[in-house]
Amino acid sequence: YFAHPYHSWERGLNENTNGLIRQYLPKGTDFHSLTRAQVRSIMDRLKPAMEMSWLQDSKSAILRNQTACCTYELNPRINIA
Repeated sequence: YFAHPYHSWERGLNENTNGLIRQYLPKGTDFHSLTRAQVRSIMDRLKPAMEMSWLQDSKSAILRNQTACCTYELNPRINIA
């Protein structure tokens, strides 16, 4: 899958991550001036937010799968061949 140029909605995780990083590094920041310690500090602060996002996506997928499974079992009109 390749996202189209200038279609930011096709790159949701990337755009969300960029927004989180911009809280600490505004546009125009010279990344060459950052130390490894500064980058590590930002990464450590963003890690819980990224994990929560991933966990929430996983929970949603599990719920969708369980709902689909139960729908087939409870609805007698659906034929499963």
